[in-house]
Amino acid sequence: MKLYDSTPEQQLLAATAWARMEQAGELKNIFLAHERNLYKFLNRLENAPDVYYEDDAQGIWALAWYEYFFDGALFAAWIRPDMRGTREMFEQYEEALDAGKGKFPAILATTTQEVVARLLQQTGFAWVADLGPLMDGKHLWLYRLKETK
Repeated sequence: MKLYDSTPEQQLLAATAWARMEQAGELKNIFLAHERNLYKFLNRLENAPDVYYEDDAQGIWALAWYEYFFDGALFAAWIRPDMRGTREMFEQYEEALDAGKGKFPAILATTTQEVVARLLQQTGFAWVADLGPLMDGKHLWLYRLKETK
C-alpha cells in the first residue's frame, strides 16, 4: 500500500473516498455521529501515525489507518464495496497489518458489524470484549491482534 502523507492530491483522494462512504451510508459504521464530517476525517488521517491507501482510476479503494492507543494502536480500514472480498483486498489489508506489527506492541480493532468481526478473526484478531452500546447505541466489540512485534 502507499503511505498517505496528506499531500493536496492525497487529500482530494481521501475526500472522494469520504464522499463515497457518506453516499453509501457507511460513515455510521466507522465514526460516531459527531465525527462524521469531512474536516474531522481529513484531520484524523493527517494526525494518525500511519495511514495507507491503494487507488485506481475510480479513486481510493483501500484505506487503512492506525491511531495511538496508549503504547499500542487502534487499527481501522475501509474497502470500497466493489473491491470487498477480492484477492487484492486481502493482500492490501495484510500489508497494512504487517506494517503495524513492526511498530506497535499491541494492535486493537473495534467493530459493530458481524462481517467485520469475522474478517478480524480470520486475520489473527482475538475477541476481547463487548464494550456495550457505545457506537450510536450499537454494541461495540473489541479485538486484539494476537501477533505483533
